[in-house]
Amino acid sequence: MFEDIVINVEDLDAVYDIDVERNVYVHAVDGVDLQIRRGEVIGIAGESGCGKSTLAKVLYGFIHPPLRVRKGSVNIYVDNVKYDVLKMNSEERRAKIWWKVISYIPQNSMNVLNPVERIRDHFIEVLKYHASTVDISKVVGFIEGMGLKREVLNAYPHQLSGGMRQRIVIALALMLNPRIVIADEPTTAVDVVLQRGILQLLVESQKRLNNTLIVITHDMGVHAMITHRVAVMYAGNIVEVGGTTAMFENPLHPYTQGLINSLPRIGDKSTRVGLAGSPPDLRNPPPGCRFHPRCPYAMDICRREKPPTIKIDRDRIVSCWLYMKR
Repeated sequence: MFEDIVINVEDLDAVYDIDVERNVYVHAVDGVDLQIRRGEVIGIAGESGCGKSTLAKVLYGFIHPPLRVRKGSVNIYVDNVKYDVLKMNSEERRAKIWWKVISYIPQNSMNVLNPVERIRDHFIEVLKYHASTVDISKVVGFIEGMGLKREVLNAYPHQLSGGMRQRIVIALALMLNPRIVIADEPTTAVDVVLQRGILQLLVESQKRLNNTLIVITHDMGVHAMITHRVAVMYAGNIVEVGGTTAMFENPLHPYTQGLINSLPRIGDKSTRVGLAGSPPDLRNPPPGCRFHPRCPYAMDICRREKPPTIKIDRDRIVSCWLYMKR
């Protein structure tokens, strides 16, 4: 069953505790099931606050209060070894899977570099912990392959441009050839020229290393450009998963339709219509389908019951009562 699967997520429920004594929390990820395949580029899409970055942190095992996993499982399958991410402690994750099996490029990654250390020290720190030897010549060759000059190793982060710092963080994430790379909003805070270069770098690295790339962004244009499949999230739930081309040609879930229909199109001068309303407060999400207050097709059952996950074909699932008629 799992021969083609590198990450299997089942019934994942993660919250942010606000007031433990009063049992108040944010339902950031709620009942998520997702299978990620070897060698694919998969996108996770949705508006800000829908749970994309929380899902990324849980997949990586970067779980610290107030984030808490209430139930579910995240299993990684690499070289016939199964890693149960949620049953490992932080030190086990750091020693066994981080950097070597799975790497994480966080949001605002340009700001994660230590400002008082030179760039070479960041690479040395990773190599000291995870590699048997520290070979600076290999680091030089690696960063040159990423389109950077060796001189950057002697620089401090503040001496580099935003695009160069972003490339350094990507280089750190890829240095030990991980099988899985999570890129969380990798083009945030850079201009459109740098965005293209960063996306091209990620895709070229994915092809060269033959790894799995998980791209998390609200920008549907990025998904259209580089992903093979897309999982669409809304208010902590995954509402649709499918091949990128098929999804853009025929979005099924009303939320997916709204995201794609809001995109500008070359030659189309008509006014683009965005989604009405706002995402729900995840401290107290609405009953039934969480999208129903904004959905133009909402029915009575949508307000009462959470829709099941419906398999349309091998690569397409949707969580919407509209498709129970099929």
